[in-house]
Amino acid sequence: MYARFFGAALAVFLCVTPVWTAESAERDILTPFVGEIRSWERGAPATDKEFGSVRAGIAPHHGLASETLARFYDNLPGDTGRVILIGPDHFKAGRRNITLSPLPWRAEKGILETDTGALDALSQTGALSIESLPFRLEHSIGLHIVFIGRYFPDARVVTLMIQNNASPRELSRLVPILSELLAEKGTLLILSMDFSHDKTPDEARCEDDKSIESILSFETEALCDLDIDASAAAWLFLEVLKNCDIKEGFVFESTNSSEITGGTDLLCTSYATMLFR
Repeated sequence: MYARFFGAALAVFLCVTPVWTAESAERDILTPFVGEIRSWERGAPATDKEFGSVRAGIAPHHGLASETLARFYDNLPGDTGRVILIGPDHFKAGRRNITLSPLPWRAEKGILETDTGALDALSQTGALSIESLPFRLEHSIGLHIVFIGRYFPDARVVTLMIQNNASPRELSRLVPILSELLAEKGTLLILSMDFSHDKTPDEARCEDDKSIESILSFETEALCDLDIDASAAAWLFLEVLKNCDIKEGFVFESTNSSEITGGTDLLCTSYATMLFR
């Protein structure tokens, strides 16, 4: 009896549960989840800066670091028309290790549309799931969407969440597609990543120096041993840059939550913004 009941219930559930299609995606819009966010002001246009042609960057995803994020975005190319945003799946909310959102995002000045061509190409790799629900409470993506919406309101977006147990074998299937996208003019690749956690500022700086050195040296084999919260996403980010022959990176700013709040020896989360050209 119970088997028949649950079997019937499952059949009804499968009949009424929507299957993603491009048409159905257009009827829903994601609202970015940011947690706590501080106000910030835009600085000078990136075209006035001296850093040359920036193609990619790493930046934190805590609202406490909003002013740090604003300075990072101030130095990104003003003619950006597509943003590929990669961040950690903190809560392992996706059905698979790699999750791609099919939906557009609600932004300050309108809607950030999903790049449907990129969506189709990435979906054909078979390496990921296409879901919107896991993105609704993921601040690693949502906080950056707010900044992208203010700085690049007309850009198309590609948003990927990656669990840290994703293997290089899984991730490598995305590298050729993302490399082709990044090679196109007006495309920017952003890795949303915080650095060390629950250390004193002195301990954090020591740990971060090691992490930054490995990242700038493109030592992908060392990432899993670093105190960073998006090691698998960082692997994908660096492999795409290597594939596109983008090898020049530098630290733009390094700080931590203790410094931002005026503490001296509080356990902190540390942040670094890095630019690649």
